Amino acid sequence: MDENLELIEQEKNRLLKELSKVEYGSDEAKRYLEDLKDLYAMANKDHELINEEKRVEAEATAKAAALQLEHEKSVQEAEDKEKERKANRILGIIDGVAKVAVAGAGIVIAYMNNGFMGKALGEVFKFESDGHYIGSMAGKGIIGGLFRRK
Repeated sequence: MDENLELIEQEKNRLLKELSKVEYGSDEAKRYLEDLKDLYAMANKDHELINEEKRVEAEATAKAAALQLEHEKSVQEAEDKEKERKANRILGIIDGVAKVAVAGAGIVIAYMNNGFMGKALGEVFKFESDGHYIGSMAGKGIIGGLFRRK
């Protein structure tokens, strides 16, 4: 279209030069003026088409950019969901391991209560039926050693 505008501009310049050579008000001058009027109308139409083309191109570019942003957003959301899923899976594994460890500790404590440690603690502490305990001197030394301030 730029090529058309250049040709129209050249023709307008040629007609203006010719118009300057003819007598004002003559039939030839009127014919040049009519031709100029037609050329200006064609130029305006070309400008309108160029502007419409630019507007459509700008809209297409804006839509493409919006689609690109939407795609990037959906990819980011998918990545975030995958990270969250992995984190939850890891937390589930840790939770399971912790439950097994607590259960194992309970088994070990139960074994200790029935085994050597249970007997040793039974001799250090004498438990009464109401839940109070009476400790021997050896027991008080052990317990006191745990809570001494330095």
